[in-house]
Amino acid sequence: MYEYQPLNTAVLFLVFNRLDTTTQVFEEIRKAQPPRLYVASDGPRDSRENEQTVVDEVRDFILANIDWPCEIHRLFRDKNLGCKTAVSSAIDWFFEHEESGIILEDDCLPDPSFFRFCEEMLVKYDTDERIMHVTGNNQVSTIMVSNSYSYTKHCSIWGWATWRRAWEHYDVGITSWKKPNIRNGVLSYFYGIGNNSNFINIFDNVYNGLIDTWDYQWVFSIAAQSGLSVMPSVNLIKNIGHGHPEAVHTASADVPMAKLVAGRVDFPLAKNRYVVVDNDLDHALFRAGNLAFSQRLYRKISRILNKFLVLIGIK
Repeated sequence: MYEYQPLNTAVLFLVFNRLDTTTQVFEEIRKAQPPRLYVASDGPRDSRENEQTVVDEVRDFILANIDWPCEIHRLFRDKNLGCKTAVSSAIDWFFEHEESGIILEDDCLPDPSFFRFCEEMLVKYDTDERIMHVTGNNQVSTIMVSNSYSYTKHCSIWGWATWRRAWEHYDVGITSWKKPNIRNGVLSYFYGIGNNSNFINIFDNVYNGLIDTWDYQWVFSIAAQSGLSVMPSVNLIKNIGHGHPEAVHTASADVPMAKLVAGRVDFPLAKNRYVVVDNDLDHALFRAGNLAFSQRLYRKISRILNKFLVLIGIK
């Protein structure tokens, strides 16, 4: 049985319309008992009949089940803002009140040790501007064995933490992307560990407003500052949203990430003496990311092809 330590760090819980996953993640938050809980919920979509009902069910469940002493802060939208605006503005709101904090979405189920790991990293690197992100997700945990955590250019947002000082660099429109010095610096940051053509395509689409998301902008902001992430030696987050009928970015359950289980980090942490990027880790993470991207692209093309074949009467 894991022994919970008193948590001193605030938690931002991002929810919407999935009561089944929300209840599981909330239960882990409830056990951790953060002293301040921020709950942000986007509003229902006009195009979805009865979505107001399920959105209200999620909100009501959380408020009715906070049974530990804590400050409760809520940001409940009346109208739907979409993923990009709803999430980024909720994090803005969170850091208007907090110097640092832990952020969980409604499908990111944490191991209990996730909370303590994040809190210790937030304290340890509080004033170290090289470190901008703490993640609980590690897709390739088996390659790290000697330390409790490593430093990486990969910043997964499946259970994470950061500081106000880092989030101040966030720009939802990545307005500096077209500046040659910034563009070259960002691409140089990823050189050798990722496919720059993928990054160019992604950041061009974000800049042009073609992607309704917020997380690529965070990746860009960290890269533009040559920032680093701290990653635990074992994966601490299981994404339980894969294959969910309401999933937007994790619609398929037939991907390696859907099978990733959560482990547990041991305390006291085995500390790294030097802040040096683990290049082997980064290569492995970006290979895994590129594989997932290729699989998503293949499935998308297959769906389009199947619809075309049905349309012309071949299938």
